[in-house]
Amino acid sequence: AATSSSVSPPAVPGPSNAASPTFVVSAGGSNPIVGGPMGFLQRVGGWLSRGYSSVIKIKRIKYIENEELRGRFNSCKSYFLSRGIPNSERLVFHGTNSSLDSIIKHNFKLSFCKRFAHGKGIYFSEFPSTSQLYGQKLLLCRVMVGNPYQGPGGGREHTIPTQYQSKMVQPDQEGKANMIIIDNVDQILPAFIIELI
Repeated sequence: AATSSSVSPPAVPGPSNAASPTFVVSAGGSNPIVGGPMGFLQRVGGWLSRGYSSVIKIKRIKYIENEELRGRFNSCKSYFLSRGIPNSERLVFHGTNSSLDSIIKHNFKLSFCKRFAHGKGIYFSEFPSTSQLYGQKLLLCRVMVGNPYQGPGGGREHTIPTQYQSKMVQPDQEGKANMIIIDNVDQILPAFIIELI
């Protein structure tokens, strides 16, 4: 059975009217997560509060722990490193109206995707407002973009070229992409459920 506990984060600098979210740490199995993710979780909470408090109002952030998916993600990270592919991570949003339980347990499934406006893959954004256009359930995921590319093309037949590991759509001047498309689920680790007010 999954276990969870609520944790009050330290005060995070930000707009005075921004309420601090509640953190819930959840783990599969009989042992609750202790210590490990809290620093990371609090950094994420601070990042969300500072950068997105005017865009989304957060009620609660739930940390997801799936050891099998984390193992695949770390194996992919090691593989990238061995091939000289950048393996740094980005935190990105994914909006959906589908069940989160399936994603948390099995990760994303490309076969379930129906729309491929910019090519075949799982779609993410570094902007929560973009992800919310696709559903009101919001996940924050750790992803490795590897060597990304930008280019035209869309539809189910358009795939990411083999020398690249992701596609960026409409990046801003800081390099934050309106959409990040990834077709290898091992580059994705669902990490947080963002519950909105």
